[in-house]
Amino acid sequence: MRSIASTLLALTLSLATACGDGEGALPDGSTLDASGLDGATADGGPDGAVGDAGSGCSGLTTRCGAECVVTTVDPDHCGACGVVCGASQACVSGGCVDSCPPGLTMCDRACVDTATDSAHCGACGAACGPDEGCMGSCVPTVPLGPAPDKCEGGGPPIVIRDAPAAEGACADRTAAISFTWGLCSCNDIGLPRLSSQTEIDAFDSAAGPYAPGGSGGGMAANGRITTSELDVSGDVRVAGVGGLDSADTTVGQEVHAADDLRTAETARVGEDAFVGGELNGTIEIAGDLHVPECGAVPGSVSSASCVAGPVTVPEPCACSAADLIPIAEIVAHHAMPANNDNALIGLSPDVFTTSGGPRRLDLPCGYYHLEEVDGAVTIAAHGRTALFVSGDVRAGSAMAFVVDPGATLDVYVAGTLSASASLRVGSPAYPRNVRFYVGGVDTSFDPPRSVDLTSDVDLAGLFYAPYGVVSSTSSLEMYGALFAGDFHNTASTTIHYDAAAATLGGDCPDEPGGGCTSCRDCGNQACIAGECTSCTDSSQCCAPLECVAGTCVPPLF
Repeated sequence: MRSIASTLLALTLSLATACGDGEGALPDGSTLDASGLDGATADGGPDGAVGDAGSGCSGLTTRCGAECVVTTVDPDHCGACGVVCGASQACVSGGCVDSCPPGLTMCDRACVDTATDSAHCGACGAACGPDEGCMGSCVPTVPLGPAPDKCEGGGPPIVIRDAPAAEGACADRTAAISFTWGLCSCNDIGLPRLSSQTEIDAFDSAAGPYAPGGSGGGMAANGRITTSELDVSGDVRVAGVGGLDSADTTVGQEVHAADDLRTAETARVGEDAFVGGELNGTIEIAGDLHVPECGAVPGSVSSASCVAGPVTVPEPCACSAADLIPIAEIVAHHAMPANNDNALIGLSPDVFTTSGGPRRLDLPCGYYHLEEVDGAVTIAAHGRTALFVSGDVRAGSAMAFVVDPGATLDVYVAGTLSASASLRVGSPAYPRNVRFYVGGVDTSFDPPRSVDLTSDVDLAGLFYAPYGVVSSTSSLEMYGALFAGDFHNTASTTIHYDAAAATLGGDCPDEPGGGCTSCRDCGNQACIAGECTSCTDSSQCCAPLECVAGTCVPPLF
């Protein structure tokens, strides 16, 4: 299998310190300098969502006066310096709100999770004592040494490797090219048919708090999609035999189906539809219908016009061997003591392999390895943090993975993820800050499963599990995005896509120049004649992004 750098061409990062000194050390002692390995140079500053170039603040914060603040959650600098929320308001995703998102409670002008916030544990103002942390109630913390010196300001950006000689890949930009859809499947969505409602909408957690029904929440499969009731606010693209088959369908933007488009009730398409196979049922298309032969369109189908011509739908989900993230290899590399920071803080990799009652692990910035995660455990990240798990993550008791508002957590699991009890991941206020990569499969299931959810879960993050089935038997409502091998759910599914995922990478190098073969090599931007450059047409962007003023952006309107 290729190294990450060859798989994710030109995503190499110059690992700047929080003050941007031009180079930074990786755990194995090597460095990446500001020139990168492909001629790209570090931009020294963030994208429009975060950071303040040249301010001395990390890319996760903005300088306001003498302070580095997280403007997405600071009620005195909400969205920008000096924007003050009211006395009874909180700041969520850079906007002042009167009430908090579901699962969060307003405490001291902040929306917090009282199940995991050690300053407000169980209730506002109920702070845990020394050597304690919140896990529903105050529980013992895993003893650790002081945070590494590099963690000043949140720490340097995360660089991931899968082999000793491999170039590093920028974790933020890897996430950006992996999560352009609310739900993406390498194979099928809903075989057997998803029997309950499936709904996908979108918001941008870097631009404002979630509001229901936001457009741009897309759904895609390289195989087929079969559902009962389907309501998607963005595009639907399906490349396999069988196409899209839904009892009742609402698609806010475009439909691209290489094969059939079928509905047992009514299908409504907000923009154009491209269908390579048969149309069956009552189908109302607000835009144009593109089909091989207009004469074959039944009378139950209406559209603004019919355009005859070939219809091709490339596989929308990047699932080739060259594109898949080599999760097992990444974990194996960072499990080696020379390639992680366990020794710096005194963390034992087998701390959670034996039952020890409820415990909380508070991680500073850096790279950390655990053999497995099992039992009643809360893991909190307080900087730019990466966690590598050699075995499984099993939530057989209450478990949580949480981050500070100005922190990020990238979790790589070589085994599987399962939840038969409460599992909480991330915050609905900033789902883009937690990324969960699952590389194993449980072959005791047929077909094998990578993720098995048999209880109610609270997921707010970007989840990547392309090697097996993601299975749920309870109603699933999540904020963020899901990339699966196959997706099955016997109950309802609701995904609030965080479009900020597709624009991550503010601390990564400028859009790389040269050597590209696709938009993925350019961090979702256009690759034209082998060069990363400005787009002129949406077809040059990674789907479903659209070209706006030379930049590929999520289709939010």
